[in-house]
Amino acid sequence: ATPNSGISPLFWTLAILSVFAFPLYSHLLTALPRKQTATPWTRHFSAVLADAGVNLLHALVTLTFLAHRAYLMVDAVGLTLWRMLVTHRHLLEWVTASDAQRTLGNAPLDYLKRMWQATAFSIAVALALAVWKPEAALLAAPFLIAWALSPAVAYLLSKPYVPEMYTVTEEDRLYLRRTARKSWRYFKEFVGRRDRWLAPDNFQEDPKGALAHRTSPTNLSLLLLSTLSAHDLGYITLSDLVARIDRTLLSMEKLELYNGHFYNWYDTLTGKPLPPNYISTVDSGNLAGHLLALKNGCAELLHTPLFSPAILKGLRDLTELIGNELEMLRKEGSARGRGGGGAGTPADVRLIPE
Repeated sequence: ATPNSGISPLFWTLAILSVFAFPLYSHLLTALPRKQTATPWTRHFSAVLADAGVNLLHALVTLTFLAHRAYLMVDAVGLTLWRMLVTHRHLLEWVTASDAQRTLGNAPLDYLKRMWQATAFSIAVALALAVWKPEAALLAAPFLIAWALSPAVAYLLSKPYVPEMYTVTEEDRLYLRRTARKSWRYFKEFVGRRDRWLAPDNFQEDPKGALAHRTSPTNLSLLLLSTLSAHDLGYITLSDLVARIDRTLLSMEKLELYNGHFYNWYDTLTGKPLPPNYISTVDSGNLAGHLLALKNGCAELLHTPLFSPAILKGLRDLTELIGNELEMLRKEGSARGRGGGGAGTPADVRLIPE
């Protein structure tokens, strides 16, 4: 803006910043009114503000690399025009991302070599402002400093993320083992002769306890690996593992295939494909990967002792679960007794892990 234009540099700066911040305030305007009915306002605000913080950081990074991106665009346009209008050479020259990654270094000096133009541009603009527009130097200082330090920012952002090491406590380990024991009970309870040793898709507890007698390659994959894991955790014996895996694989061999591929859904009671018959590459990929893991896991069993210490740990998990369930039943019975409800009916009793 000229001195007589009546518009200060602050106006243009704020106008440009409003463009970069558009994702931020558009997110706030659209996300704040969309609170789910069951979500508390505090949790809703925290989630919206977390996303707004990500948008703000993205805008700041974009502003920091603005000078460097401008140089890259001007260089690309100039080089293209030079080759198309003057030399007519290297018109199809390009470098793959993998080749570029091999030639670029990751040291701080490497980033300065690649982005020195942004630093030089910020210094040049700072000198020009000091000579011709000193009153705007203070307003432009944050942008010029960010552009000058953009190689260092790029280096810091490009450093590989080192995840924080978390040490699993004994309490965490026991909690995970108890959760695994409860998860295995689903396969122990519902995979049997009636369903041809195939894994039913789900069990709907409410309102009437209905079992979905259908299965998919993904369900079969999880069944096979869960059976192997149950043995590794000491929940079943080696003979039980071999019998279960053998029955499931024999049943899978009898299922109808299409060009060697399993259909996506089968009726576990009849073994017939469920219409419409189609192939899922996702489920087929899950099954292929799980079968490879099952093969390697079974090969390791040849070198494991017949009576593993894991059996004792599995018994401990089971007894702890039984104790927890009995304690919960005792508390529920005490609560009903205080309420005058009397003894509970069979429908009130929980299923205790076998």
